[in-house]
Amino acid sequence: MKKTAVSNAAEKRNITVTRRGAAREREQGRVLVVDDDLMMLKQIRRQLSGRWTVDTAVGATTAAGMMGDGAYDAVITDYNMPGRDGLWLLKWVRAKQPAARRILLSGETPGLFEGSIVSGLVQRYVVKAPDMSKVEEALDQLV
Repeated sequence: MKKTAVSNAAEKRNITVTRRGAAREREQGRVLVVDDDLMMLKQIRRQLSGRWTVDTAVGATTAAGMMGDGAYDAVITDYNMPGRDGLWLLKWVRAKQPAARRILLSGETPGLFEGSIVSGLVQRYVVKAPDMSKVEEALDQLV
């Protein structure tokens, strides 16, 4: 099929152009975002909701319960939360839904998680920042 300027532009914006010329946004899959900070959950949901079906959970235990309801393509979790931390959740995810991509968010230095990154438990590490566009970049790299 010969590429046109429209199809090239659509690829860059992640849009499918049908034969009749109608464009529709491609949804990439289901993502679970976990944090104890409600504002951060809202910000990440807003960032990703154009391309992903985004569910949110406040805390690791709640997230583990939600994952029993269906598979997720990716889990994005904060590290430092009350109760069980993000590494506990990522271990649980790897055991129960090994195909799910695992992204850890934290304000801590990446060196703290070096062992978890090297072992593959953490597939991407994103530093928490006011601009959370790095979360979307990490998802794009994994999926």
